[in-house]
Amino acid sequence: MPKPQPWVFATSTSSVTALTRDFQSLNTPHGTVTMKIAYHPQTQAIINVHPEYEDCAALARQHALPWQVIYQTALSTWYQRNRATV
Repeated sequence: MPKPQPWVFATSTSSVTALTRDFQSLNTPHGTVTMKIAYHPQTQAIINVHPEYEDCAALARQHALPWQVIYQTALSTWYQRNRATV
């Protein structure tokens, strides 16, 4: 029986950069949601915006709505109020 050959794995030399984040409170029709905003490390341009999961989940339970409704409401509210900065 032939001897098993060792596997050779290629490795990557990529680097990971932690993004600068900011947290903002946003008033929505369902209540207040914390928004996480990530910025590009060199240009400081906004590259990502997300509502905080736990805030959305709590409001969803409080209002008996699906989590996705609260999440999408928070996200669309943030973008409507911040069009000029995105």
